[in-house]
Amino acid sequence: MKKIIFFTLVLSLNAKQIHAQELVDPETSSSREWHMACAVSEYGNGKLALPMMSYASGPNLSHDVTSTASLALEAIYSGEYAWGFNIGLALDSKRQILNANDINPDFKGADGNSEISISSIYVNRIYRWQNLYLPFGLNLAQVTINKPSTALQQISNFPGLQASLGYFLGRHFAIEAGLRLIGIQAVFNAGNTSATRTGFLAEQFVSAKLYF
Repeated sequence: MKKIIFFTLVLSLNAKQIHAQELVDPETSSSREWHMACAVSEYGNGKLALPMMSYASGPNLSHDVTSTASLALEAIYSGEYAWGFNIGLALDSKRQILNANDINPDFKGADGNSEISISSIYVNRIYRWQNLYLPFGLNLAQVTINKPSTALQQISNFPGLQASLGYFLGRHFAIEAGLRLIGIQAVFNAGNTSATRTGFLAEQFVSAKLYF
């Protein structure tokens, strides 16, 4: 009789374990997976802080930069309640550097209308809860300033940072809001004088991402 009761309890426990495994939804499992994503972002009016040739730094050398749209393609490795990462390529549309004539003559073009173009690669470390996730990491941008003065000779790549907060509205759709800092290193020449200046472009952004 005791043996029959013992085997009955064992079979009951095994049945409960099998039933619990069947109830696990693979779409909400915490296992990490690879995904691709397309992102459309809107970057608000930014601040370009890059000293001109005559100064090493100065609070009056911050330029307003107009807003822009951006497209990105990402590869993501992540899962619920786990660490992951992503890597992506972003292409921004052109935007204008405002007040270049008044603040920094090194950005003054022949018609006084300078533009900035940015393409960047970025890598983020990500922690994801169930729907909420936190990405933060580094970027490296190719920056081009169109129609500058002849003093601005070269723009070089310089590491930047970004951080955001995202939320999954479904398995294949998420939204994000955050801050991006694009590093910029510029070489100025005037006659026999040369100077290298380092600055950054700071901007807020919102993104919509489609995962597949």
